[in-house]
Amino acid sequence: MPGPPVILLYLARPLPSKVIRANLFVYLLIADILLLAMLALRGHLTLEPVVVGIAVAVIFFLTLLAGTYLFGQKGEGRYRMVAYMLGLVNPVKVLQ
Repeated sequence: MPGPPVILLYLARPLPSKVIRANLFVYLLIADILLLAMLALRGHLTLEPVVVGIAVAVIFFLTLLAGTYLFGQKGEGRYRMVAYMLGLVNPVKVLQ
C-alpha cells in the first residue's frame, strides 16, 4: 500500500498543487507497472483481472479528467482540503 503515506508526505510539503499531482501520478504509475510486472513474472496475472483492470481504468481516467477540470476551477486551498478529506474517508470506508 504505497499510496497513502506518500500522498500525505507530499501534501504536508509546501509545493504547488500541480507539482504534487504530477509527482503522485508518476509515482503511482511506476508502482503499478512494477506490481504488474512482478505478477506477470510469477504467473499470477490472468486474463480476468486484466479485463477488469482495463474497464476500471476507463472510469479512472474519466474521473481524472473531471478532477482536473474541477481543480482548475477551485485552486490550491480547496485541493489540499479535498485531498485530506479523501485521505481520511477512504480508510474508514475500507474498514467497514
